[in-house]
Amino acid sequence: MSLLSSLRILLIMGVIMFESIPVQATEYEVYYPDQGEDAGSDIYISGQGVTMIDAVTLESRWHVLNGIQTFKPVVVDSLLLVGSSRGLYAIDIDDGSEIWSIPSPGAIFSPVVRQGIAYAGSYTGKLMAIEVNTGHLFWEVQFEGWVYPPAVTGDQVVAGGSEHELLALNRFTGDLEWRIAIDQELVYRPIATADNRVVITTFAGSTVLINSESGEKIWEFNDKVPGFSPEIIHNQLVSGMFDGRIRSLDLADGRLLWQVDTSGHPQIHAYPSLNLVVASNGEGEVFALDARTGNLRWTRLFITEVKGTFQNNNRINVVLANNFNNTWEIETIKPEITGGLYEQRIQ
Repeated sequence: MSLLSSLRILLIMGVIMFESIPVQATEYEVYYPDQGEDAGSDIYISGQGVTMIDAVTLESRWHVLNGIQTFKPVVVDSLLLVGSSRGLYAIDIDDGSEIWSIPSPGAIFSPVVRQGIAYAGSYTGKLMAIEVNTGHLFWEVQFEGWVYPPAVTGDQVVAGGSEHELLALNRFTGDLEWRIAIDQELVYRPIATADNRVVITTFAGSTVLINSESGEKIWEFNDKVPGFSPEIIHNQLVSGMFDGRIRSLDLADGRLLWQVDTSGHPQIHAYPSLNLVVASNGEGEVFALDARTGNLRWTRLFITEVKGTFQNNNRINVVLANNFNNTWEIETIKPEITGGLYEQRIQ
């Protein structure tokens, strides 16, 4: 599979966080940092560089890395970690100044942070452990092919990518602890669950739960169609599938709990406090499913391109691309209203 195809999968995974007035769009997607279920205090838009929008004044505070393809930001205290086509950057949240960077001839993907250490995979095959505050490289290991962002669970970093294998490294030393073959390359990153387990999805259509300590397969579900990396909600693995379905598996044993046929290639976000799985399908449609049953709760069709959704104050916010004036717009949906929508367009 080409780098372009793999990056396309990466680039459709995020949307901006919090309410905002329309802001200047880029030719790539927009992203939100991992700050929990509800929106944080600020907005970060990433695609061709990163823009920080103040959530109170709704004004742009700074823009950095202009012209560089940037991925989903990760907020760590006062820093914003940004993977990009040229390397990894640590940006000061207050003023956008660069604190440190790690240049790379190929992309470094969005890192995963645990206890002050950022673990990052790359297109060059390097898997790295980096001290967040200083950029000091604790260790790096070179593998064949590209390596996606890892899952960090217990004392291990579990990673995979293009080479039909899954790897577990000691997260403190980088020493290889196990390596197992898988049926195809990963669709994207492994997902960490509780109890030292990880979930992977492959282009052969397999979803597999693996014991990260031993590499032992706990269960495998394969319906021959690949899906995007799942989200975990109410002990379920919910995935948007390449054939248009949204599918829920029991995390404990891999049983199929429910599936819903849709059109397009649904990108999902799970909102546990609302008991919702909200999907956009690339065709202007946004719909919400009951997370436990898969029953339709509401749907809405937009005439502009939908970039994704996020939650704020128990409402689902839909991010729209206004292609006429190259801006983003937000509409807010009040999910408590069954069969209806509360709309607020922010101008």
